[in-house]
Amino acid sequence: MSKLKGIQLLLCLLLCLGLVACGGGGDGSSNIPDPVDDSDPEPDMSVDIEVELVEAFSGTAFVQPVALLQMPASGNRWLVVERVLD
Repeated sequence: MSKLKGIQLLLCLLLCLGLVACGGGGDGSSNIPDPVDDSDPEPDMSVDIEVELVEAFSGTAFVQPVALLQMPASGNRWLVVERVLD
């Protein structure tokens, strides 16, 4: 057996031993969620939301806007990225 093959075999055995010794490291519980109990009524998830649309860029028209980005330093400044074709 060549020296390289011996080293490869030793590394493979060490890897296998490490995987077996690890044992998964879990607490023995499963990650499978408990089945849903259909007898419980669904909670009311309805929410009343009011939305108002306002003109953000007055007097400006965009032909092909492709992105709307918020300025990193300011939460109230926005940039519109527009695609311009010649």
